[in-house]
Amino acid sequence: MSNYHLDVKLTIWERYEFESEEQMLEAKAKLESGELATTLDVSDEYNLQSILLEDTTEELELYDNNDQPTMELFNRGEVIWSNCEQED
Repeated sequence: MSNYHLDVKLTIWERYEFESEEQMLEAKAKLESGELATTLDVSDEYNLQSILLEDTTEELELYDNNDQPTMELFNRGEVIWSNCEQED
């Protein structure tokens, strides 16, 4: 890995494919009831693999990241610039 790089925080959609409509509707019912609450819960329950939908990648804005950096410039592992002010 390079010592000099720019890290950018992104959003991207993931797809989990069910084996059947019945399985998907069961997952829907469990999500609605609160029995399953997260993507990890669903993927573990049904042993699902994810596919990254790369054409949905978008840069994350500061306000969508609780005003935390979404771009950081690194020099030998040290952040030398970010797109928001850092408190010392």
